[in-house]
Amino acid sequence: MNILVVDSAPPCDLFQGNALIGWHLFSRLRHHDLTLICPAPAQELERYHATLSQVFSTVHLVPRDEPVNMLTGIVEPFLARSGMPASKRATYSAVRAFQNQVRRVLASKSFDIIHTRQLSTTAMTAEIKHPAKLLELIDSETLQSVRRVSARAPRTWLRFASARFLERRALRHYAACTTVADADAGMVRALAPLLPVHVTPNGVDATFFGPLDRPERPATIVFTGTMFFRPNVTAVLHFYQQILPLIRREQPDAHFVVVGRDPVPEIAALSADPHVTITGFVDDVRPWLAESCVMVCPMIMGSGIKNKVLEALARGAGCYRRARSAGRRFAGRVCGGGAGAARRPGRPSPSWAGRTRSGDAAIHVGRLRGQLRRNLRGACNPARPRAEARAAARQGLLKHAATHGRNGEKRPDLALRRRKEPP
Repeated sequence: MNILVVDSAPPCDLFQGNALIGWHLFSRLRHHDLTLICPAPAQELERYHATLSQVFSTVHLVPRDEPVNMLTGIVEPFLARSGMPASKRATYSAVRAFQNQVRRVLASKSFDIIHTRQLSTTAMTAEIKHPAKLLELIDSETLQSVRRVSARAPRTWLRFASARFLERRALRHYAACTTVADADAGMVRALAPLLPVHVTPNGVDATFFGPLDRPERPATIVFTGTMFFRPNVTAVLHFYQQILPLIRREQPDAHFVVVGRDPVPEIAALSADPHVTITGFVDDVRPWLAESCVMVCPMIMGSGIKNKVLEALARGAGCYRRARSAGRRFAGRVCGGGAGAARRPGRPSPSWAGRTRSGDAAIHVGRLRGQLRRNLRGACNPARPRAEARAAARQGLLKHAATHGRNGEKRPDLALRRRKEPP
């Protein structure tokens, strides 16, 4: 078959999860005629071309020095057409060159399948008319965003709303979608109920990451991952600040090793602690895994399947992760997916937030807001003290909530039962 692959980055970086997945996937599809289009740093074009030519029959690389952002990448073509200011990672020339390259390749050759990798690349292929368009989503951006929602950070709500809108809009243009985990697939099915969604779990080479004959260093804890990736940064800081002090109470000589390239300043600053090692880039993570007592994966954001966990398990190491990787009940309620995981500790969601997709629930929320406005109009009498006005408004709202059900319907039985309750 002739397969066109459109990616947001060269799928050959073995130190980056999405690229690693793509490299192993397309290596097993090399018996087909594979054509790749993707951006790459201008100074690395020759190196990437030589590597990718081992798997792809034809490689088209578009010069672009900055990586494509997952969400803003979707709207970059629109910004380029409209002349509106782009994000700092976007350059109009690179966006237009990417679009033109896709058009030229499609005009020169017919393809059996158009394979789009990741949400940010959908802007390049969404409007193409083709019966067999596959979206390899890998991780659901909506699921990642909803796991980061915090009542104390309004920007997390905005990101979640943007991710849900953009992901749902993009999914409508494809014939099928794949993810690496059931939780991500559940979110995608909630966003696009009619779209076929398939789970294709990623893995690691169990032979390559098998046990090594190296001495284990006592009381050594290791974390591996790219250390400019925000979920990894957050995980390391969370472990260092919240968990490691508890471990040191029982094991004062515990040593924490962070293995990964390009650590951000927040991570590099941890090296001031004599019991913390920040390695930066290493050629091979296996010795670090082999010499550690335990590998930790305290992820508090993100989704999908973490290769670092699979690598540690292949080595036979003990691995401890944060017990929330399957998702939050809140995530399932907001987008209509199923429940099945614990809510993030300490971050409760509003009681009505998870029912916003239900028409009855939306009416209920509207009624509550209307009742609040009416109470405020009646309470805001200039002659009344402010505290008394607030108390009157609050009492009216509580009275409305006490006589209505969860979806806004009137409940006389509920009101009668509450009147009979002793004060």
